[in-house]
Amino acid sequence: QEPGPRYDVWAESRLNTVSKELYPLCSCSEPKYFNDAPLQCELNKFDDMMALLSLGDRFGHVVAMDRTFELLTRVWCLAEIAEAEASRIPQKVLIYDDWCIDAEYHKLKHLNIRECEATRQEDKDHILANIPDIDVFCEGLQELIMGAGGLLGKFADREAKLRSAAKLVRRASTIFFSHPGEDV
Repeated sequence: QEPGPRYDVWAESRLNTVSKELYPLCSCSEPKYFNDAPLQCELNKFDDMMALLSLGDRFGHVVAMDRTFELLTRVWCLAEIAEAEASRIPQKVLIYDDWCIDAEYHKLKHLNIRECEATRQEDKDHILANIPDIDVFCEGLQELIMGAGGLLGKFADREAKLRSAAKLVRRASTIFFSHPGEDV
């Protein structure tokens, strides 16, 4: 039987994104616990870990964006950003350059956690089930990322500046073309 798209996603997630080599398996002798053993599992303690980290005053959350902002298509990443904000953990975003925002602006303006991906569908279902009102969450996420005081707010301000500049150009061209030959 031919593997399907879910297998392809899983197989890709096993590779280092730069070298495309398989991540090495842990060689320690500690037992490994997964989601089928929720109490012992280390993978499902995200909320608890963020709450613990928020208690310290020397912790900050760094969000290192990739060029195409694929990070924002991952449900765990959005949940982490939102949880850091809710826990009042200082956040700083690192982006490759300003042009990335211009190239991906539409994607950034229309973030929706429903459309995000997770390697395991169960993880996505769990995160979405813990959000009381997904529409309100998406609005808050949009404000958190693109709002005036948001993580990418200083870059989003350019949209308002460009709109103002476009209005000026339209006004000037209307006046210029309605009075040809005159100094305007």
